[in-house]
Amino acid sequence: VFRPCSAAPHFLVVFRKRPGEICCRCNALRFTAGWPNRYGIIGATKEGRVRRLRQQWDIVFVAGYGLYKAAGSSGYLTAFGMVGGSAGFVSVDGFMIASTLCAVLTCLLLGLLGLRLRERFPRRGVALGAYGLLMADFALAAVMGQPWLAGALHGMASTALSVVWFALCVQKTSRPAVAVVSALLLSVVLQAVVAQADWGSAPLSVGLLALSACCLLGLCGLGRGEGAEGSLGGMWPRSESGFWPALLCLVVCVFVVSASNVTVMGSSLEPLFVGMDMQTTNMVGALVAAVLVFCGSSIRHPVKAYTYVLPFLFAMFSLIAIFGEGIGAVAGSVMVGSYEAIAFLFAAFSVGLAFQEKLNPYAFSPVCFGASNGALLLGLMVGAALGMLGNRGLPLPVLVTLVSLYPLGLV
Repeated sequence: VFRPCSAAPHFLVVFRKRPGEICCRCNALRFTAGWPNRYGIIGATKEGRVRRLRQQWDIVFVAGYGLYKAAGSSGYLTAFGMVGGSAGFVSVDGFMIASTLCAVLTCLLLGLLGLRLRERFPRRGVALGAYGLLMADFALAAVMGQPWLAGALHGMASTALSVVWFALCVQKTSRPAVAVVSALLLSVVLQAVVAQADWGSAPLSVGLLALSACCLLGLCGLGRGEGAEGSLGGMWPRSESGFWPALLCLVVCVFVVSASNVTVMGSSLEPLFVGMDMQTTNMVGALVAAVLVFCGSSIRHPVKAYTYVLPFLFAMFSLIAIFGEGIGAVAGSVMVGSYEAIAFLFAAFSVGLAFQEKLNPYAFSPVCFGASNGALLLGLMVGAALGMLGNRGLPLPVLVTLVSLYPLGLV
């Protein structure tokens, strides 16, 4: 069997001599391969070695990204210890606004940097600086008590880390969609563990971040040798890829859930979100998305998944207009769970798309994260405005229903 040999200008003659051995014509050296294919012939091609390396990197990526997301989400939902819990998306208004605003600005900066530097993007330096900011946020936020400062640090650090981990998923893993969903599923489990830590979630979160940083450094170092990533492609996917409809579905879900969440805070409708269990809701949404991705279902596409959850969202908002707070936390759980599932599926879709079309992940991922954070920021502002209208006597259930059903239906 003749195969091109990258190590010499000759052909690599591969034949079975004894189990685990092959003979190379270019230098007549006998060496152990130990990887027979289904035809009984031992292959030692570069592509096979790269594939095995990527399969090993998958485990490192799942561990590192899962640890980071668990620690970051725990800090986000409690505003780094400033509040004991959260109600859906909401913890502290100042923290949330500062975090999303700085996230949008960071996406803009990193996107421009990724377009200019491409393969020379300083991912290691960006990641280490972001890990340092996030650890400092955990250590100082509760002591300083400044939600705006804590939110700004979190927005910059979490966005930078998300961009770097996105790029590592695309460039290092063998199956990016499965890897990112596995990591997110691990993060949901660890987030529940951190929330139940009686001796303090901040020290545990800092430890998780330290372990995640070690995994990231390991992945960055592995790319120097065999199997290193090649040149990066363009920034935009093909028009027929379905990226823009998928992004629009995610953006609308983020806007609707955040706007309705903020609108009801401090009003009689507050039990819609305050009474729900965020850990259980996130777990259900993550499990649904993981099953769809692992089984290869056609519903794993964000647009198709959106069409399936849309009737449930319509039903919940209609019931809010009729029964108000009487429906309880079921409405909030359905809304947040649907958003979580769509967000997980979009993460799998976007990394898979960037991998297949060989996009520049340092320029492409800020578009995804920037659009999501921009929708969240808009939802926070619209929700605050609707809350003020409700305080002036306008029917709040009707306002929540109108601001939610129209965007959902238009998409």
